[in-house]
Amino acid sequence: LDAAALAWERLPAADADAVTRRALRQVAGDARVPGLGARGQQGLLQLDATLCSPRRCYECSVAHRVLAEDGPHPPPVAIPATPPTRSAANAPGRAR
Repeated sequence: LDAAALAWERLPAADADAVTRRALRQVAGDARVPGLGARGQQGLLQLDATLCSPRRCYECSVAHRVLAEDGPHPPPVAIPATPPTRSAANAPGRAR
């Protein structure tokens, strides 16, 4: 590894925020993950942004591994999308 990659590997993690805590719960459940570091935290943020938040669970390699180890699971419950609220004055297509 070059010096930059080695520094990135050794960089300590920042204080966890709500997003990194949620992503870590998704990935590890209640298991402790010691020595995660900044690189691992960045990975959690990437997983959350690309897979967890948009609910793309079936595309997630972590979910695939959990399912493979745990055996069959019941189908997921559909979570209806909540449409954004708009006032009548701001609705598209309205004359102003």
